Amino acid sequence: MSRFAPAGAHPKRAYRGRPKAEGVRDEQHLQLLRQCPCLACGGEPAEAAHLKGSEPRHGKAQGTRHDRWCNPLCPDCHRNGPDCQHAGNERRWWERLGIDPFDVADRLWEASRRLRAQGETSTFIVETMSAIVRAARRRRG
Repeated sequence: MSRFAPAGAHPKRAYRGRPKAEGVRDEQHLQLLRQCPCLACGGEPAEAAHLKGSEPRHGKAQGTRHDRWCNPLCPDCHRNGPDCQHAGNERRWWERLGIDPFDVADRLWEASRRLRAQGETSTFIVETMSAIVRAARRRRG
């Protein structure tokens, strides 16, 4: 057992100085996100694809599973296709698409939270979030 592991910890999982940050779950946000078109190709239906990397500009730390850092991706772009988000280097994948996934995820999160707090209908919220996705696809390099 590692001398840095807390008592009772799994021997292969040494303690690295601080506990892993707890994620924030918001199932309602994810349900709305799944109704948007794919951020990469525009296809539907979409899945909620969590961003794995870190982005200091947006306050995203490596390893955090927060539903704020999610984008809509179709199954092929998310996990099934030969060149999908989970097939290799995620940062390079987004760079090839010319999309800042952290910026888009942040915009989607803010719109979802603000419009739900204002009591807007889910149809209006999905339309607003879909417009954010379409605008990001148009702006890409």
